[in-house]
Amino acid sequence: PPAKPAAPAGGLFGRIGSGGSPQANNAAEERRKQQEEAAARRQAELEERKRQQAEAAAERKRQQEEAAAKRKAELEERKRQQAEAAAARQAEQERRRAEAEAQRKAAEEERKRRQEEQAAARLAAQQARQGSAGRQGSAPGLLGRVGSGGAPASQPPPPAKPAAPVAGRGASRRVAYADRIDTPVPPQWQPGVDFSSGASISVGDLVAVRRSDGSTRFAQVIGRAGLPWQNAWEVCVTVGADGEPQASRTEDGATLLKPTPQALQGLGVGGQPAQRAGSMGVPERKEPVPMQTGTQRISFAGLFGGKPATTPPAAAPPAPAAPSAAQDAAAARAAALREAQAAKQRELEERRKAAEEARAAKQAEFEARKRQQEQEKAERAAALEAKRREQEEQRARAAAEAEAKRRAQQEEQERKRAEAAAARATPPPSLRQPSAAPQPPAA
Repeated sequence: PPAKPAAPAGGLFGRIGSGGSPQANNAAEERRKQQEEAAARRQAELEERKRQQAEAAAERKRQQEEAAAKRKAELEERKRQQAEAAAARQAEQERRRAEAEAQRKAAEEERKRRQEEQAAARLAAQQARQGSAGRQGSAPGLLGRVGSGGAPASQPPPPAKPAAPVAGRGASRRVAYADRIDTPVPPQWQPGVDFSSGASISVGDLVAVRRSDGSTRFAQVIGRAGLPWQNAWEVCVTVGADGEPQASRTEDGATLLKPTPQALQGLGVGGQPAQRAGSMGVPERKEPVPMQTGTQRISFAGLFGGKPATTPPAAAPPAPAAPSAAQDAAAARAAALREAQAAKQRELEERRKAAEEARAAKQAEFEARKRQQEQEKAERAAALEAKRREQEEQRARAAAEAEAKRRAQQEEQERKRAEAAAARATPPPSLRQPSAAPQPPAA
């Protein structure tokens, strides 16, 4: 029988091995390209998102750093202002303290100077009175001898009648507590512990009196005052340089502050006066004096147990005598006191000027430090502003580079899509030629 024609060489498997139809191949290629493009777009979007997140994180970090730097600068500025205010307050307190100390010292020096001048003046006046009394006492003897018609010079004068020792000018009138009178009470004394008010008062006691200037000073009781049934006393508040009473005042016994024996022992004067009342050292009046207001110059009438002095007969005014050595010494002391006061005043002026110069120097230093701090603050602000501009420029460059990269990727994707479209528009050539018919076998 005749042989069957052979099947085409390709056959079914030939067709399958040839890659299928061109349309299926083109569709698969197109899907593959689309998938690649989608993956590239997703990758680009992911990269862009990462870049934006990194930029946002960098921006937040920069803002946080700027806010922290600003807070730190504000804190340092506040600390600096507080330190400057504290330094200014301390300088002002030191200045006020120095001024108060200088004023206190000046007042103390002025008070001492006045007391010394008053003491010198009282001493000079007392010496002048003693010299005048001596001259007056010698003058009648001379006139008596002249008017006696030439009495023998060898005849002694008749003995004078002895005067009471308490009334004579030459008798000692120093009070027992002369070194304590008119001195302030120790500031550490406490009421009820070192002194008490309303205690039993006697002539000759050392007491404390509240003076008109507000201070509390020592005084000595020298007699009673007011009516007999009144609890009023006359106290000596000022003594001279030789311890004699100079001024007194009347006080109610309830207002007198009497020191305790222990306090008096602490002062070194003992619990009782050195001499009893009515003796030479403790003046005592025989009759109470009327109540007075304020401090009055003391009257020696009736003091030291004597009777009120009578008015002596008028005598001829003594001839002016030359200044004695005591008066010269008193004048020299007064001049020395004035010179010392002037020196003290000059010293105070120099101290005040030095304090003002120191205060001006501190103020100038404070102003210089303030200007320097303001300059440093301006420099820090300028540095922060420059850093901020640089960061903005860096962010702008990074954004421009990212934009250029994105555009390049977009252009590359557009180009690939265009190439794919062009490839799809061109018909593909036949992938395989049909096979030739088989030849019949030879006979």
